[in-house]
Amino acid sequence: MRRRRTNLAVLFLIAVVLIGCTGPQTFSVGGRVTDSEGNGIPGVLLHFSGGFGMAETDEGGNWRKDGLVGEVHITASKEGWVIYNQYYVGQTASDINFTGVKATYPLTVSITGRGTVEQESPQDSNYEHGTQVELTAVPEHGWRFSHWEGDVQGEEHSALLLMDSTKSVTAVFVALDYALGIAVEGQGKVDQEVLAVALGTRYDHGTQVKLTAVPENGWGFSHWEGDLQGRGNPAVIEVDGEKSVTAVFVRLEYTLTVNKQGEGKVSVTPEQAVYYYGDTVELAALPSAGFAFSEWTGDLSGYENPVSITMTDDMELTAVFAMSIQAAIDAAQDGDTIVVPPGTYHENIDFRGKNITLQSEDPSDWGVVEATILNGRSSGPVVSFACGEGRSAVLRGFTITNGYGRNIEGNSAGGGVIVIDSAPTIANNLIVENEAFFGSGVYVRGDSAQPIIQDNIIKDNNGEGIYTSSQARPAILGNTIIGNTSGGIVASRSYTTITDNIIAGNSSGVYIWFGSATVERNEIKDNRNNGVHTESWVDGYVLIKDNRIVGNYRGIRTDSPDKTTITGNYIADNDATRFWHSSDQDGGGILYKSSSSNPPAVSNNTLENNKARNGGAISITGQGLSLSNNEIRNNEAEYGAGIHVTGGGKLTLEGNTIEGNTAKNEGGGVYVSFTSSLFTLTGNSIAGNSPDEIYHE
Repeated sequence: MRRRRTNLAVLFLIAVVLIGCTGPQTFSVGGRVTDSEGNGIPGVLLHFSGGFGMAETDEGGNWRKDGLVGEVHITASKEGWVIYNQYYVGQTASDINFTGVKATYPLTVSITGRGTVEQESPQDSNYEHGTQVELTAVPEHGWRFSHWEGDVQGEEHSALLLMDSTKSVTAVFVALDYALGIAVEGQGKVDQEVLAVALGTRYDHGTQVKLTAVPENGWGFSHWEGDLQGRGNPAVIEVDGEKSVTAVFVRLEYTLTVNKQGEGKVSVTPEQAVYYYGDTVELAALPSAGFAFSEWTGDLSGYENPVSITMTDDMELTAVFAMSIQAAIDAAQDGDTIVVPPGTYHENIDFRGKNITLQSEDPSDWGVVEATILNGRSSGPVVSFACGEGRSAVLRGFTITNGYGRNIEGNSAGGGVIVIDSAPTIANNLIVENEAFFGSGVYVRGDSAQPIIQDNIIKDNNGEGIYTSSQARPAILGNTIIGNTSGGIVASRSYTTITDNIIAGNSSGVYIWFGSATVERNEIKDNRNNGVHTESWVDGYVLIKDNRIVGNYRGIRTDSPDKTTITGNYIADNDATRFWHSSDQDGGGILYKSSSSNPPAVSNNTLENNKARNGGAISITGQGLSLSNNEIRNNEAEYGAGIHVTGGGKLTLEGNTIEGNTAKNEGGGVYVSFTSSLFTLTGNSIAGNSPDEIYHE
């Protein structure tokens, strides 16, 4: 059994050896590679899969490969050729043939600018591999070739391009540029506006340039010279070559015409037929006897004399001479009357102690008053009484304007009229739009100052309408005092009579500060602060009687007054809640704030429809007040719509009518704080008030 197994093993080993010695069977293949016309293509590489390498065609396009085993994939390639066909073979074959065609590539030629590119033959959109194409850049007129971009580089006009792949070439052309020389004759400049391309000193061929000649001040454009002719401005030039242009400017000549109105002459230095731009000329207006220089009109305005002007154009002006009011005053004697015809007189007038009458032609005619104007030229008070003039010194029937106060103790005073220790009569004037720190309309000062200021309209002055001070004793009668920025009347340490005036629309109505005054039968309305405000010294006396005080922020305010009487006034429609600060919104009709032991007497007044935070009709703070026979109706407040009392003083109410008043909180009729313990009521009618008649803390 063992011998048989041995024999079998020997037989198996012999079979393996015989098989290993024989190996796999090999084969050979061959063929030809030709073009479309059957011509052999040499140098074609044949590629064999399975690691069998390559073969190459001979000059006739023939090829052969031996020693192949198994199935082999065969392909062919040659640079610049497209070889078709591919084969899978597993045995000997001699007809493995391939066909090839030459590769072609597109050539794209682009243009930047204006020109063409010529291509030497063969010229086509596609070229066979290896073709050399000659390119030549040809610029249009006015352009030049700059350079090649893309697959050709350089600045030579002609270039050879080998087509061995897809190619793209750009020929760049640029416009020829030319200098445009601009010259200027005279004084001026030339603005250049290019109508096609960017502005510069050199321009591309064909560029249109708009030239605008711009003369300097005092010069004018005359004409173009050089490559541009004529007088047209602006003008357009086409730059198609080197250009040179000159703009010619000429110096302008100006004339000065000087006229005069009235009696006088004008000195002109230098005096000449023509002037050039920037020349300076001195003018002096020289009035004849009895005349005064009034103003310049025409191309020169104002009152400055002499004056310097600068020539920048033709000028025509007039020196206006008018009758000299000051000269007439200086020539007058006491008792004389000077009548001034309508016109504008630019003077600052001083009576200089003369007791004379200076008036317009008809002081009772407001049309004449408005047409007879004294203009102070903002150079001082328009009219001055400062030399002891008496009552027979009269100023009547003028418009007094554009004055500026003189310096008194560091502040300007008396813009329109100033009265110092004099007693003139100032009547029937329109005193308007003057300026001063004190008394922009009228300023009165000194213990000998006793003017009568009567029947004037004093309005729209920048400051107080009237300011009195330093023991002055003016009588202010029947005036209309409206629209002044710092108050209608301010009486400071003086003894002032204020009667029958309309005082309206000012910052405040009447302010009496440490002085005595009678304020009687005035209409004091629509002022933006107190209608009447008094602060009086211990020996002072203030009477506020029979006035109509309506529509102000507050009717009357008294601070520390003594010997003050408020009687017979109609005080209505005042609204203290309009004050900007809530701490000053008490007492719509009357606000009394004082610790004086001699409080004012308030009697026979009507207070209605007033409004305040506390005390719609009357607010009392301090030592109390005596109120008798007043009618207090329909007032409003948060507390104490009729009367509000605080501060511990004595309140006496006798014979008053307190009706229809409305408080938001307490005290429709009367509100008395807990500190006010002395409270006397006698014969009053207190009824119909809301929410209560009397409230006592």
